[in-house]
Amino acid sequence: MVQGVKLLPTARVMISTLTIGQLANALGVNIQTRYYERRKLLRPKAKNQSGYRLYNDEALRQLQFIKSAQSLGFTPGEIGELLELRTTPVADCKAVRGKGQTKLM
Repeated sequence: MVQGVKLLPTARVMISTLTIGQLANALGVNIQTRYYERRKLLRPKAKNQSGYRLYNDEALRQLQFIKSAQSLGFTPGEIGELLELRTTPVADCKAVRGKGQTKLM
């Protein structure tokens, strides 16, 4: 439960801010946030007064994507490339689809 709302792995819910523990709980995963931060796959939006990293709804979607891509065998480097394509306004859907199909074949 997060702020009174139970999130499913595919949920698209607007969330103001979550700590990394709440984010992991919301997705039902055990994550090492610094690992993803060092690889620049996940970035906190802010820190609270106690120094806890705070994540928003975009981080929730990104973590869902990261975990899905990992389960399909993508490496952290490949996931980073896919995330970059995902956030680039001029990215072509064919490029993203091509990377995915190449990996899965």
